[in-house]
Amino acid sequence: MKTQEYVLSATDVVKWYSQRVKSERFRFRSASKTVKAVDGVSLQLKAGEIMGIIGESGCGKSTLGKMLVRLESPTSGDISVHGVSSDQMLKEDQLQFRRTVQIVFQNPFDTFDPRTTIERILTDTLKLHKIGETHAERYEIAAKALEDVGLQPADDYLYRYPFELSGGQLQRISILRAMLLKPSFLVADEPVSMLDVSVRAEIIKMLKDLVKNHNTALVFISHDISTTRYISDNVSVMYLGRIIESGATDDVLHHPQHPYTKVLLSNTASIDLTEKREVITIDGEPPTPIDHGPGCYFAPRCYMAQDICLKEYPKRVEVKDNHWAACHFTQ
Repeated sequence: MKTQEYVLSATDVVKWYSQRVKSERFRFRSASKTVKAVDGVSLQLKAGEIMGIIGESGCGKSTLGKMLVRLESPTSGDISVHGVSSDQMLKEDQLQFRRTVQIVFQNPFDTFDPRTTIERILTDTLKLHKIGETHAERYEIAAKALEDVGLQPADDYLYRYPFELSGGQLQRISILRAMLLKPSFLVADEPVSMLDVSVRAEIIKMLKDLVKNHNTALVFISHDISTTRYISDNVSVMYLGRIIESGATDDVLHHPQHPYTKVLLSNTASIDLTEKREVITIDGEPPTPIDHGPGCYFAPRCYMAQDICLKEYPKRVEVKDNHWAACHFTQ
């Protein structure tokens, strides 16, 4: 498929940070170390496609999400939207780019100005992007959108301030504000992890319905495999800045190939109470993403590791149709 047929295309995207640390040899000197937050990620999304990105905290998921919407600039690599480089889009029309790509963050209370009403938040967003001719028209757009996602009657919410709403209500509005602009591409970064379990399912269903109805491509970032399984068409598994397995959700989560994916799944609770699952344990915490060695990044913790794993980073191999894994021992 040609690049321009994808809504989003990221090629060998890298984000490295330079960190000063105390020198082990010289007491009063510091040395520069490279933090490889994202280390050569490539992915592509079509319109209406939902890709889940899962992995432990610190694996680079959120940094990748911020780069995809250009809240962070990549150290190297290319990110394009509808076949056009995001660098070029930002230079030509930054406002149009911000309308084309949107992001929803983890904590809805950090997303809004607490001194501004919901009505002002929504109508100002519409006005900035020249949606609606008058304030009355923008008000009607905002009110209808609220009622369409179950916040009824709209007047009960429009004149309230963010701190007067629950986390679930506010996250609905955060998602709604992003979707009012009808973006081509949306990143949702742990959008329900801070919410009560009782409202998570409703908000995930709302998000899924909105992006499918608007044919929006979505990257859904989460450490919750069960939620990712429900919402995603495809899944990518990240470990220390790299995607180590990817493919259709059912293929990756029911037939995992990479040892790390198997570890994650074995430690995830199943909704089937009769399912017997052997838990795979690994030692230690994920290593720091600073100056990795030449081998597989997971090798120091891997229960399958052999000498080659410590010497060579495995090539990405297609296990079956569009199911890829980076492991020396894929089946």
